[in-house]
Amino acid sequence: MTNDGHFCNKVIHPSANIAKEYLVKTSQEITDVHLKAISKGTFIEECWIKPVRVEKVRKGTLKVVVKEGKKREVRLLVQNAGLDIVELSRIRIGGLRLGPIPEGTFREMTESEKKELFNKK
Repeated sequence: MTNDGHFCNKVIHPSANIAKEYLVKTSQEITDVHLKAISKGTFIEECWIKPVRVEKVRKGTLKVVVKEGKKREVRLLVQNAGLDIVELSRIRIGGLRLGPIPEGTFREMTESEKKELFNKK
């Protein structure tokens, strides 16, 4: 969340080509069939989108990296592969790893954190 619209647009717009990494917890065990289906991509908002990377972390947990920025794209990629999502959280934007911030609170980003956003990973 930000009050700087120009900065926000630079980060979230697909033309920025910034990777966003998500941790997805599912109610099922993730199989190779699921991973292949997610990796193949899906049709969203009148275009075909594919994740940059899909990786199984544990039995029911995977990481998905995307660059498109389509609304609910990770959720749709995973659900279209036949998985029920229990929890979905963004853990990285560009080169910046996101840490926990208690609900209802905020903090200012440092200048070095802002620069990390634009480091391609």
